[in-house]
Amino acid sequence: MNFILIEEKGICVGVFVCGEKIKKVLLGEGKEDVICEGRVSFGSKTPSSLFVKKIKEDFTAYLKGRKVNFSSYKLEMNLSSFACKVLSEVRKIPYGKVRSYRQIAEKVGFRGFRAIGRILSKNPFPIVIPCHRVICSDGGLGGFSSGVRLKKRLLELEGLQVDPLSLKVNMV
Repeated sequence: MNFILIEEKGICVGVFVCGEKIKKVLLGEGKEDVICEGRVSFGSKTPSSLFVKKIKEDFTAYLKGRKVNFSSYKLEMNLSSFACKVLSEVRKIPYGKVRSYRQIAEKVGFRGFRAIGRILSKNPFPIVIPCHRVICSDGGLGGFSSGVRLKKRLLELEGLQVDPLSLKVNMV
C-alpha cells in the first residue's frame, strides 16, 4: 500500500492507495495530524506508480483551486449498501455546487436526513466523495468530520461564498 501526502495552502491530504484503488483519504489543516493518523491506521510506503503520481497531481491541482474530476477513481468501499448508495449520490455533486442533507435523503429514497449526516461524518474519501458540498437546507454549513472551518475553506476554494458571521453559503 502507498501513502501519498499532499499539502497546499495549509490544507493537508493523505491518500492511501492499494493497487489501482483508493483505500482511504485523510484530510486536515496540519500535516502532523494527517501523518500521525496515517501511520496509526495503515503504516506507510514510498509511492511509486503512475497511478499514484496522477493522484498526487489531481489533489495538488484541486487544492490550488482548479476544477478536478475525481469520479474516475476506483474506491475500496467496505460499507453498508445504504452508505454506498448515499456516498454514490454525494459523489455526483458537481464542483462549486452544493446540495442539502434533505435533498440527498430524497434522492436515495430515505426520509431521515439526519442519518445522511451520520453517514457523511464517516466518509472515508473526503474530496473524492465531496461531502463538504452537503449543507443544511437553510444554507448553513452543518458538520464536517475535519471541522467546519476546513469545510468552509474547501467550499470557498471551489468558488462558493460563505458568510463569515453566519457561516451560511450564499445561494445566489
